[in-house]
Amino acid sequence: MKRLFPILSVFTAILLGYALYEALVVAPTDAQQGDVYRIIYYHVPSAWTAFLLFFINFIANIWPARNPRPRLRRSGL
Repeated sequence: MKRLFPILSVFTAILLGYALYEALVVAPTDAQQGDVYRIIYYHVPSAWTAFLLFFINFIANIWPARNPRPRLRRSGL
């Protein structure tokens, strides 16, 4: 996992940069709201990703409580 982390970090940074470019440059402006509407194209997917990662973190924190490891006994104490 330690070798995979830098690769995934760079891949994530590239995808975030691409999403920001698409949201602020390529996306069309709204007839009533103008350029302010474009931020929705970046903000909503970011919010969904954050909710997904919070849920994964919640599951990862509960998992050890549901499936405890057997404890090692110390000998000689």
